[in-house]
Parts: sequence; structure tokens; C-alpha cells
Amino acid sequence: MEFSDFRIIEASDGAQAVDLARQHQPDAILMDLSMPRLDGWEACRRLKADPCTRHIPIIAVSAHGYPDAQRRALEAG
Repeated sequence: MEFSDFRIIEASDGAQAVDLARQHQPDAILMDLSMPRLDGWEACRRLKADPCTRHIPIIAVSAHGYPDAQRRALEAG
């Protein structure tokens, strides 16, 4: 299987993730909820509040096993 049109853009923190999403308009975002500088929850909130990025689906991932993580991710968008 060839993925010639497939590209991954990696951010080192939540603030960079927001900037890169605005710049590159990806088809989807895989968001770690525990990132430095700006956590994934706030990055999701900012992306969903921005008319330029709110249409991008975000898949939130976390190593946290506490029940509140899912609720917080859904609230963040």
C-alpha cells in the first residue's frame, strides 16, 4: 500500500500544535492531552473556538486512566 499523499506533522507542545493546525489545515489531529506549555485540553478548546480550525476532527489520547479525562476531552471539543 502506498501513502504518497499521506503526511504527518508533529508538534512538541500544545501551542505549537495550534499554530501548525492553523498553518497546515490537516485532515485530522491526534492530540495528546498531556503536553508541555499548553496542554491538549486547552489546545482543543482553542482549535474548536477558531472558525479556521473548528471543522478539523480531533482524536484525543491520554495515558491518564482517571474517569474525568474522557469528560474533560469531550468538553474541550
